[in-house]
Amino acid sequence: MKMLEDIEDSVKIKLGEPKSHNFFLGTLILLKQEATIGVVTDSEFISNTIYTVIDGQQRLTTLSILAAVLQDSIANTLNDLSSIPGENDLKERVSNDLIRKSENLRGWQRFSATSPRASPPEKPLIIRSIDAASLKAIDQWTLKGNPGDFYQSDIAIFLQSRIENVETKSIFADRLAKNSKVREVGESFLNYLSNPNFKFLISQEDAGVLRRTLERLELLYGGLDYCALYEPYVNELSSQDRRTLLRGIYFSLTCDVLMERTYVVTLKPEDSALAYDMFQSINGTGVPLTTIEVIKPDLVQKFIGAYAVQVQPKITAIENLLSTITNDPEKKNTRTAELICDIARTYEGNTSITKIFSAQRGFLKRVIDESNNSECLEFLDLMKHDLAYRVYFTRNNSDVDQMRSHLIQLGLPFHDADLVVLVMLYLNAANHAYAHRVISVFYSKLAYLDPLSESAASARTDFVHATKSCAAFFTLWTGLGQARFPDAVYKSLFTDLENITFKDGRHNQTSAFLNRVFRRALNDISMNSLTKPFDLESWVAAFIVNPIYKSKKAVTRFSLLVAHHDTQPDLDLGKGGMLKDGPAGCSSYLSTDGWLRPSNRTIEHIAVQTPDLDPTLDHLVDKDIYELDQTTIHRIGNLTFLSPDENPAIGRASWPLKLFFYWSLTNRGVGGGHVTSDDLLRSLGIEKIPPSLPQLAESANFVNHLAPLVQYGIENRTWTLNAIQSRGKNLANRIYTTLTSWLV
Repeated sequence: MKMLEDIEDSVKIKLGEPKSHNFFLGTLILLKQEATIGVVTDSEFISNTIYTVIDGQQRLTTLSILAAVLQDSIANTLNDLSSIPGENDLKERVSNDLIRKSENLRGWQRFSATSPRASPPEKPLIIRSIDAASLKAIDQWTLKGNPGDFYQSDIAIFLQSRIENVETKSIFADRLAKNSKVREVGESFLNYLSNPNFKFLISQEDAGVLRRTLERLELLYGGLDYCALYEPYVNELSSQDRRTLLRGIYFSLTCDVLMERTYVVTLKPEDSALAYDMFQSINGTGVPLTTIEVIKPDLVQKFIGAYAVQVQPKITAIENLLSTITNDPEKKNTRTAELICDIARTYEGNTSITKIFSAQRGFLKRVIDESNNSECLEFLDLMKHDLAYRVYFTRNNSDVDQMRSHLIQLGLPFHDADLVVLVMLYLNAANHAYAHRVISVFYSKLAYLDPLSESAASARTDFVHATKSCAAFFTLWTGLGQARFPDAVYKSLFTDLENITFKDGRHNQTSAFLNRVFRRALNDISMNSLTKPFDLESWVAAFIVNPIYKSKKAVTRFSLLVAHHDTQPDLDLGKGGMLKDGPAGCSSYLSTDGWLRPSNRTIEHIAVQTPDLDPTLDHLVDKDIYELDQTTIHRIGNLTFLSPDENPAIGRASWPLKLFFYWSLTNRGVGGGHVTSDDLLRSLGIEKIPPSLPQLAESANFVNHLAPLVQYGIENRTWTLNAIQSRGKNLANRIYTTLTSWLV
């Protein structure tokens, strides 16, 4: 309809300003193709020249539909013109002009085959090599075969029906499905052009418009004074006959704009790479093609008749996954570019490919040309699996249940699936994109396989272990005081001579290989930054003085989860409530529930960041905690969890009030259960508590990770620098022990 409106705007201009009515339709990019038998023709004699349309598919298809509808509209108008009584030069001129233009419109829909053996001699001008909507067989031009066996797409069926002289109205009703885009466009044209009240038909009172319309005929039929000659004749016609004549003039003017006043720039580059580069450059205001879309002709050429069965479902899956990530055309192009860059690295260790369209298409075309059919299909699967990984695991709004269910469908037990999802949530919160690139290799390796096969069982184990390895490595790396991501280490997994790429390093796609690389990297960074090898003593010493909260909040959350998993406080006198191993399952923190649980959502500073220095409590504040650079408060030993509701409630409260609050959240469970509320308040010197505290405490569930702090506070009335260091060492030992076990 937008095209028709533009054409009608040109007609309106033509009625007002005869010298300013040209219409520019844009640029067409056509790529000359070999007439490959079995792909686009069934005979080498069908046509001398075949072009693939790189840019302009919608315009050419829409114009062919419009030409057909115009033909039928003109035929109806000619029939009505013949019924106007009497003879007149104007009626004859309009009728003859419409007959000529109707014949010319045939050339917008069909062409004549060069061979005299062609049957029928005319062929659809436009076919679609692949009918992606229905996944039917490839459209072909046939020399003399049954058209129904060769023309499968809607546009080919439509144009072949026109060759058979079927009316457009009948085609839409009988030969095309109701949801056909060809039918939708065509019926829109039919309804518009068959309406006798459209804007260009004028009433008897519109003498000025009638006069301008007759004047414009001078452009079509010569330099006669049409107003002087024919205005009396038109005025004498009945209202219905006048409208018929003016409709004929309208169609004549519309065809004139289309055939004589419409301009295009046609580009016919020598090769496909240049054709697609031209498209991306010129198509600044249109919907950009993705790299996936432009490799389809190469895949069609490679697989010929097997394309629809072997390739098209994979391409459709890839495009559907891209649409799931984003429906915005510009963003889809960006996401596709990111995908190709990542696939180039994953497939062959190619980290030099850029997001430039031509470079990406060149990479894909090279893979298609150099691989055999089986390798090419596997490469497409790699793209599909990588996209599926992104859809399920790398988006911040991904549904946890959906992530876990997807992994269970791949054969993972619930516990393993849940732990993998926890790691994904962690990496996403940390914005640690490169780790996903490594894990996606193991996901793709698993997704290739039948879940019931023996090899799938091994792949599942490697996938789970590789996921845990990446989480452990990143956490331990950051714990050593590294503010930057370990991207160089991940990159080496794809670029080193020994790598995990699908082209050269499949034998290294194991968690054991991954762990060797990660442990070596941790040892190297420890030697460089600490001049000590990576071990328990050196890592703990570095981690407990690292202001981890200040640089990596997501790492802080994950580290606290690891430290508190399956623990209980040591209640022996003098132990200060330090953590010790508890029975398996006694406190589940390493789970998606542990990550999402409200009580674990926010990080609480035990010694507050900006203390409220109440003189009456001054003796309970350890001044050594508050250094000039304010880093001690951000160390792991001074951090714990608190829910988003509870954290603001105690605000900048000092240690005694915080201790009473922690006790209130744990007094129904382990830690502090033998101390009464009044006793604790009295011993802490607290005379008044915030009014919201009892209500919060009453509604809270037992908070396991606060129990050790309560036990410490029962024995110690002051939170000190020494307590931060001791608690930090206790937590760090647990974190190191667990995470290094993930790197075995």
